[in-house]
Amino acid sequence: MRDLARKMLQSTILLAVLAIGCAKAGSQYVGKWVSANNPSDTLNITQNGNQFQITGATLEQMNATYAKDGTLQIAGPMGMTISLIYDKSSDTLQGPAMVGTTTYKRVK
Repeated sequence: MRDLARKMLQSTILLAVLAIGCAKAGSQYVGKWVSANNPSDTLNITQNGNQFQITGATLEQMNATYAKDGTLQIAGPMGMTISLIYDKSSDTLQGPAMVGTTTYKRVK
C-alpha cells in the first residue's frame, strides 16, 4: 500500500513539473480583459510564440513582449515602455491610466 501511495505521489509531482515546464511564458496574459472602472475599456491579448498582440476597445493594435520580470512590455511613444502586470491571486491585470493605474478583470 505504501509503495502504491509513493508511486502515485511521484507520478503527480512529475506531471505537475511537466505541465509547468510546458506552459508558454506569459500565457497568463492571454484572453479578454475588461476595466473594472470602465466596461467599455477592453483588451484582447493573443500570443504567437514569444510575441503578444494586444487589441484595444477601439481596435488599435499594439505589440508586446514578455519580460524576464514577468510583466508584459509594450513599446510606447518616445522610447517609453508600458508594463502590464498580472496578479495571479485575483486573476487581474494592472496597467497604466491617465492618473495612477487601471485594473482589468478577465472576461470568462
